[in-house]
Amino acid sequence: MLLRIYDMKNTGEFPYICAVCNKSFTEQGKLKIHQCLHTGECPYACEVCNKSFTDQDTLKKHQHVHTGDESFTCEVCNRSFSEGGNLMRHKRIHTGELPYKCDLCNKSFDSKDAAKDHRHVCSVLCL
Repeated sequence: MLLRIYDMKNTGEFPYICAVCNKSFTEQGKLKIHQCLHTGECPYACEVCNKSFTDQDTLKKHQHVHTGDESFTCEVCNRSFSEGGNLMRHKRIHTGELPYKCDLCNKSFDSKDAAKDHRHVCSVLCL
């Protein structure tokens, strides 16, 4: 069942709501992809390694692993990456940027995953 709600902050419409967790989406396709998280269904499989993905875009990004296509190159050290996000994270090595902070101790990190791992430990040790 699809319910209609409105995003009061941005006045944008989010009419597609997940029946499991109530998260809302602007497009039915995005809701369908999200629902795979609950069902475990990943209908897009890589023909090379059989790894499965929730959507076709993620599968396409993954396929760069097999083709060797590394079209994103660091201007500083010429290291190449198959995805723009990986290049963006890599560039932080050169800039020293640490955009993710622990909300408990304010220590900074270069990746969201590193900050998340630290926060788990910090919640026990820093309090």
